[in-house]
Amino acid sequence: MDNSNWLPRIEAVEKCLNSWRSRTLSYGGKPIVSNALALSRVWYIASLVPMPPWALSELNLLVFEFFWSGKRDLVARSVFFHSRENGGFSVVSTDFKVQSLLVQWIKRFASSPSGWVGLMTFSFTFFFNDSRLEVFSDPFNFDPDVLPPFYAALLKAWHSLGGSGSPSGLVVASSMTRPISVKSISCKLCYQLLLSLNPCRLH
Repeated sequence: MDNSNWLPRIEAVEKCLNSWRSRTLSYGGKPIVSNALALSRVWYIASLVPMPPWALSELNLLVFEFFWSGKRDLVARSVFFHSRENGGFSVVSTDFKVQSLLVQWIKRFASSPSGWVGLMTFSFTFFFNDSRLEVFSDPFNFDPDVLPPFYAALLKAWHSLGGSGSPSGLVVASSMTRPISVKSISCKLCYQLLLSLNPCRLH
């Protein structure tokens, strides 16, 4: 596997966090450093190239070690990414953020498809013998792992948000009364939905 896309970004995140490690930061200041200064260095490439599991694990490890100063975690990691009101620290979940970025491609497909959609159409037709709209309308009937890596990551992100089709078009799941049209969903809203779909359990 070619690691050239990820190793420089992970090193940049590590260097940024190390530069702040010696400073006395509060639990309110550390999320700002992690979110705005460190992890922001990977979002662009994460929207274009599937993030391998090892890279996700490495980024999470860097963030946890920075936040807890190398000591034992004081809250469960499933709680850590949630808001303070829910017992967490509002540090960005790399996994949820990457999924939110990938779903923006499905939003582009639904609202203003362009030339790149042709490659996706070919992949879905070749591997599933079905149209892209049919796949996104009923994604749980298709195995994403048979697809090329980028489209596999795209379909898995769509799974995670409970994406499906409706008479009005493609929608994502919501804790509200009605699903939300993918055409109106932002990366931030995707992320908030993923948090709500994966509630933390306090002890």
